[in-house]
Amino acid sequence: MVRVRLFTPTQAAVLTGADVRFIYTAIQRGVLAAGPPRGVDASGAPKRRLALVDLVKLKLWRACSVMRFADTREQVFAALDRDPDLAEVRIEALLWVDVAQARREVLDRIADLDRVDAAITLDAQGEAVFKDARIPVYSLSAHLNGAQTLADLERVFPGLEPWMASLTPLWTLAHPRPKRPPKRLSAARAAVASHSLAGARRPPLAAKPQARGRRPDEAVIALSAAKPARGGLFIDP
Repeated sequence: MVRVRLFTPTQAAVLTGADVRFIYTAIQRGVLAAGPPRGVDASGAPKRRLALVDLVKLKLWRACSVMRFADTREQVFAALDRDPDLAEVRIEALLWVDVAQARREVLDRIADLDRVDAAITLDAQGEAVFKDARIPVYSLSAHLNGAQTLADLERVFPGLEPWMASLTPLWTLAHPRPKRPPKRLSAARAAVASHSLAGARRPPLAAKPQARGRRPDEAVIALSAAKPARGGLFIDP
């Protein structure tokens, strides 16, 4: 039995250059025939997997302007569903789609990803590092995002080779760092925190200023009686 290699939508986005949200939309609309869900992820969403032919479709969809037309796209995708190993799909007498070139580009990206996968392992703390140089991959990726030169990176990471710096972004995009769960308070600290909140009292509201020598209602009545009517003349008795 031949085992078919499958890819996550995130990996498919890295390998084809398509946006991951676009891929999920294509799966939901049935444009990409993703297999049945394989469990759920951390957020509870079903895990989808894509085959190589789906990656070739995404590559063609992104790279070929004629694939923007729905009828052309459906014709090419239907031909690939019938024969995933097609070299080209002829649309008209003088128009055809070079499927073989798109497949080669996708396979080259997969080979690069496999090369990095084979060179990375987990250390005792569970951090992804390069096997020989013991360089932390995510730390190297952060320095690469800072636009440092290769000479600067070699001083920070002894044993760094150029291919590691060039392929690290590909690996980190295909394998995003998992988000750490929020820290939970221990039972003792949670009890202390809840006791402190329960015992805290809100400060009393400040009293509104009142007219000197009169109650609030008397002050309002006195001011209302002393206000002259519009157009009239006020004479103090």
